[in-house]
Amino acid sequence: MSSAANYVLLASLCMFGTEAFSLNARAALRPRILGGLEVSNRCKAPYNSIVALEFMSGASPVAFCSGHILNTRIVVTTAYCVENLRMLGQAGLPVFAVAGERDLMGTDSEEQKIPVANYKAHPLYNDTTLDNNIGLLQLAIPVTLGACVQPYSKYEEDPNACTDIDKSCFMVGWGAYTESSAYLNSARLRAADMVVYGDFVSRILTSSQLPAGTLVVEGANIKNKACIFDWGDLIACKRNNKYVLRGLLARYNCMTPDVPMLMTDVTLYDLWMTRCVQDWTSC
Repeated sequence: MSSAANYVLLASLCMFGTEAFSLNARAALRPRILGGLEVSNRCKAPYNSIVALEFMSGASPVAFCSGHILNTRIVVTTAYCVENLRMLGQAGLPVFAVAGERDLMGTDSEEQKIPVANYKAHPLYNDTTLDNNIGLLQLAIPVTLGACVQPYSKYEEDPNACTDIDKSCFMVGWGAYTESSAYLNSARLRAADMVVYGDFVSRILTSSQLPAGTLVVEGANIKNKACIFDWGDLIACKRNNKYVLRGLLARYNCMTPDVPMLMTDVTLYDLWMTRCVQDWTSC
């Protein structure tokens, strides 16, 4: 194949104007989210929709995953997180959804710590391939909504948005702050800018088949990585001048740098989530 054939001109892709996108660009992927900046205004959307999924390790909480408020009783997260929650329960470690959480080492003024009463993974979730990596949690009591605790804004179409290579996005969670502390939470909520690739570009960037329902994401800054405890992190993108839930971190790679970071595309599961809200037992 000629060198000219190695490029797809992005006349049909809304990204860099006259710039081109290389079919060999998989070598340049920067799947990183470690680091990031501390979130200063926890009560601002979309930060106010995130909940920490926590269990106690001695006297300290461990936020092993993140979730996001769908309504006052339902939280959306990854199926991987649901499976971890199930195993923690079997080990006698209760899990709480903590809304309004910012600082894991203290009690925030708007913090609400609610037991998880029930949970379910998507019926087509595959724990080997990570296909359909999405799940739901049912809270024991409704969360009380306020300035710092709100449901996430659902995805909506925006004619001005670039869905092929979306640079309007960022990721939020309590994952490790440095790679040397990969098995420790960041004490405070942190965010980092992200690039979300659409289905077409995601498939170009990867040499193997993607898990069903996922897209490739990478840090806008090469120094950022995703790591342990970033599972289920919120990935928000701007649509019609507001941030909406675009996806959930479905695979990290801080210790496997050749594996791209993946995001569960929540827009593909709206119908399933709606059915579960209407009838939890039959969805």
